[in-house]
Amino acid sequence: MIENEYVELLDNLVNSKLTNRKKELCCFSAQEGKDYDNNLMFVGRAVNDWGNVFDLDSIDANKFVNDMFKTISDDDRCPLKWVESSWGDSNDYNTKKSAFWRVIRNISLELSDPI
Repeated sequence: MIENEYVELLDNLVNSKLTNRKKELCCFSAQEGKDYDNNLMFVGRAVNDWGNVFDLDSIDANKFVNDMFKTISDDDRCPLKWVESSWGDSNDYNTKKSAFWRVIRNISLELSDPI
């Protein structure tokens, strides 16, 4: 299971000689929408404010990874439904203002539109 690889990676970080151990880090796993058909994967770099924050001096890698994957696959809801629900949101995070999500939306629409 991929969860074991995350635990190993985090344990290696904890046991490393990194000097800035109080720096807030973020761990993230790739997510796929409910209707994903394995044709295309978009990869971004910044997971700003997506949660799963930790520092090396206080992390329990097993618990952290279990909690992280539980939030991704907790029920039958699409884990990326929030992207669509937040499109044009005026109170919270607005995916429509994100160049990343706009590009993904436009490419997805182009690929799903029969010519």
